Amino acid sequence: MEKKVGEEFEYNHKTFKTEIGFCNECAFHENMKCEKIIKVRGKCSGAERNDKNSVKFTEIEHKKDYERKSFQVPVPEGWKIDKEKSTLENIVYKRKTRLIEKWEDLIGKEKPKTQVWVETYTSFICRAIEDIGKTVIKDSSRFEFIDRKHAKSALAMAQISQLMPFYGGVITDEEWKNPNIGKYAIDRYGEKLCKDKLKTRFEFLAFHTIEQRDSFLKCNERLIKDYKMME
Repeated sequence: MEKKVGEEFEYNHKTFKTEIGFCNECAFHENMKCEKIIKVRGKCSGAERNDKNSVKFTEIEHKKDYERKSFQVPVPEGWKIDKEKSTLENIVYKRKTRLIEKWEDLIGKEKPKTQVWVETYTSFICRAIEDIGKTVIKDSSRFEFIDRKHAKSALAMAQISQLMPFYGGVITDEEWKNPNIGKYAIDRYGEKLCKDKLKTRFEFLAFHTIEQRDSFLKCNERLIKDYKMME
């Protein structure tokens, strides 16, 4: 029995390759008694081999079968992975579209199909009585406000409601009923805006995560103050 030149074989959890060479270059020359593994490695002397080549046995690295594994990388809203610049060690993101952070970012965007507008009353909303000088209350007065502060608050609420889908969406009634789901809110205490964590107490300015709440506060502080009727 003999191993052909170029042939590989396993021994003692290691892989060896048969190559043309001499005994003193063989992996078995010093570390192991060569005659004890002759049945494994075969003949090595050119005088005994059919091909007349003297061979050595060289240890090579184990062959490994690598499985192709897939994994999910969390991608922030409004961003996507830059496949050209990203590596397994370093994920690079680039903006998918213009990021929606403020009310002005919504201008020019298509309205959601689920958005409902109040027929012709939209033009009346947020008009303060002090601006139009009305002294007689009429049926249409239900769409007016007693002063500018209240009118600005309603206008701010309308704008905030349209920004909410870009900050995780509104908290549903079912979520408000569940005290085990944290709600992260922006509230007013005196003349200051404060961050709060709620369970079941409703607050219009509430978000699913701390990051959503803090980002909204950073980008829309003036809008929030208008809603909370703060100067």
